Amino acid sequence: MRFKIQENAGFAKALAIAAGAGGFSLVLAFSFFTPVTVAADFDAIQEVIADKTAELQSISSKIQETQSKLAEIGAQKKTLNSAIAQLNYGIEQINLGIKSRQVNIEKLELEMRLLDDRRGKIQESVVSKKKAVGSTMRQLQQIGARDFLRIFLSNSTLSEAVSELQNTNSLQTGLMSSISELNKLSDQLAQTMVEISEKRQEIQAEKKNLQNSMAIAVQEKNDKADVLIVAKNQENVYQKQLASLQEQQDSIASQISLMEQELKAALTPGQIPSAVKGLLSWPVVMLYSGGNGRLTQAYGNIDHSLYGNHPHNGMDMGAPIGTPIYAADEGVVVRVDRNDVSSWKKYQYGTYVLIDHQNGLSTLYAHLAKYLVSAGDKVKRGELIAYSDNTGYSTGSHLHFGLYLTPVGGWKQTTSAPGLLRVPPASGLVPVAATLDPALYLQ
Repeated sequence: MRFKIQENAGFAKALAIAAGAGGFSLVLAFSFFTPVTVAADFDAIQEVIADKTAELQSISSKIQETQSKLAEIGAQKKTLNSAIAQLNYGIEQINLGIKSRQVNIEKLELEMRLLDDRRGKIQESVVSKKKAVGSTMRQLQQIGARDFLRIFLSNSTLSEAVSELQNTNSLQTGLMSSISELNKLSDQLAQTMVEISEKRQEIQAEKKNLQNSMAIAVQEKNDKADVLIVAKNQENVYQKQLASLQEQQDSIASQISLMEQELKAALTPGQIPSAVKGLLSWPVVMLYSGGNGRLTQAYGNIDHSLYGNHPHNGMDMGAPIGTPIYAADEGVVVRVDRNDVSSWKKYQYGTYVLIDHQNGLSTLYAHLAKYLVSAGDKVKRGELIAYSDNTGYSTGSHLHFGLYLTPVGGWKQTTSAPGLLRVPPASGLVPVAATLDPALYLQ
């Protein structure tokens, strides 16, 4: 709330407004704040924050370097050595991500100290200004609400009367000025409290990311051990295993692609929700927005080395292992599943999350490392739901983002498309429905 005194009000009216329940009591409302007595060394902390920022930039560059190396390896002919190198770079990348989160938490906590210091100084100013207002109020109350005639009659000379009037007017002016300054301090304090709350939430989110990144690091090391066990450190054994997996995956991809193309061909214009930019938000923070994501494969593009002769049924966003994945819009999680049989036998989407947005559209988030939601959960737009990886049929860490026309009656397990189907030898269920280009709906 704000204090207000009309400039053209008479002395008695001004005093009544300032001293009434709507005025003076509000000034005292600031008294519940406790001033911070120990101020942070602003310059020293700012210098450390600058160092942390530089360190984060350096780590980010190293993460991008490993991402480039992973992309290079993924484009090469698969060998046991390249598979091991890819796993090693993946482990290095997630470790860099862990280090980045640790440094960022330290930086955020330093920024929190500066905000706390600013809050303390504002609170001290509020207390000081409150005392000044109180002092002025007491002086005005001592003078009393006397009219001009009584002031003149109560003084022995005209000059004394004029002096008292000037003093009274000066007190009134000072009171209005102090209240105005107090209102400004109130705004500053409120804004600082909002910033502190946001910074606290940011710290908590990054600590959660750090904890999950550590769990992902353990899984990456286990995957490397599994590959070495299966391959038995022999290239010929690895190639045989790889050829078998490739043949199985090609069969799965062909079955799904054929069903999805038939479903899409059967659609009429009225069945497709209007393409509105911004209907969906990006599930990964992209490079141009300060994140790590970059578009690596568009919808419909045919890359014979990856998809045979089948069009790509989603968008791929390259992202380092452990990159946060967010819900593109509010909705209900209808399926959380894993198509991989093991860390070696990797099929289709790997670990995925499927969300029904209850507007005729559903989104798929695939090749995940770890998910934070369960079937039946209601999620908000921009809510953290998972972390990226390269589970499933993938040549490197990225998010496969698919957009589906939600089947009539919702996503149900079925033996014919559309719906959730079993497509052996993939594990779990695989979502199959008419697909749409996510780029037409992203902001």
